[in-house]
Amino acid sequence: SAAQSLELFMLTTLLLALSAAALSDAMGLSPALGAFMAGMVVGETEFRHQVETDVLPFKDLLLGLFFVTIGMQIDFGAIPRHAATLAWLIPGLILAKAVLNALVARAAGVRPEAAVRSAVALAQGGEFGLLLLSMAAGLRLLPESAAQPLLTALVATMALAPLLVRFNAAIAARFLRPQSPQAQDDQADLVAAHAAGIGGHVILCGFGRIGERLGRLLDSEGIDWLALDIDPERVRQGREQDMNVVFGDASRPALLKAAGLDRAAAVVVSFDAPKLALRITHQVRRQDPALPVLVRCVRGEDEEALYEAGAQVFPEALETSLMFGARLLAALGLPPERVQAIIDGIRGEGYQPIRRIDGVEPD
Repeated sequence: SAAQSLELFMLTTLLLALSAAALSDAMGLSPALGAFMAGMVVGETEFRHQVETDVLPFKDLLLGLFFVTIGMQIDFGAIPRHAATLAWLIPGLILAKAVLNALVARAAGVRPEAAVRSAVALAQGGEFGLLLLSMAAGLRLLPESAAQPLLTALVATMALAPLLVRFNAAIAARFLRPQSPQAQDDQADLVAAHAAGIGGHVILCGFGRIGERLGRLLDSEGIDWLALDIDPERVRQGREQDMNVVFGDASRPALLKAAGLDRAAAVVVSFDAPKLALRITHQVRRQDPALPVLVRCVRGEDEEALYEAGAQVFPEALETSLMFGARLLAALGLPPERVQAIIDGIRGEGYQPIRRIDGVEPD
């Protein structure tokens, strides 16, 4: 039966992992290394998604057990003796991994700001590092005097992970060199050149998948537009398709002005960055209190501030639910005019009928 097949599949997977661990142990290596290699092999097959689903209960249990065993290996009484070493080892590990992450990201073509932010957010140690360190200590490849400070420092970097993730933008800003005034002027001149000769146009802030689709929609109606984006690759691809997109930070007032803000018909913020979207909205409102500013909003907690700033907010999750519901009602046979009336009514009430269920924001 199907149930028996699933049970046999899970047993086969566990047998493979245990056999690999036993073989590794028989060769004088760590059993964990054998199980790890078996996981890598299975992860390259077409069964990887089913395996991941089947082992999920074991993963949660064993991951907790793994961290407990790691914690038991730390000699807390030795921490004061190694305080001086830990004082430079912890920031040294974070800095070394951040630099390596940034170099890899830049080599992959990631823009500098995103590369540095990602490098900082991922600068903490990980489970694989703990595993390698434990194996090295167990095989006596590292003396105890070196293994203890390294293990303590690695765990400390993991404890700092929430702070690195939360403040990665602020940390990255300290390492990024600001543009010179001349470079900023040159950039504004370039934007102004692209905006020359158009009026009543739409300024698209961001040219990702949503911004590009909006540009194509405007093109189909013969409406002029100009897009600003800080990703050189997106700008290059857009220019190759003869799209009016230019490199520039839309949150800078000088670039918004150069993009023809004083003669624009609307401003659209299509990227998911609430603070930047709020800054752009305030800048537009200072220039023109009546100009429509449409802002994409992914998280519900950001809506209120954007509304108060004067933006027309597009709540992505709620609108997706609304469109899904409209298709469902139509599939159930409701007349199109009735479906449209329901959708318009929900929008008119600020999405309140679908916004919360028992006080929980929908996914």
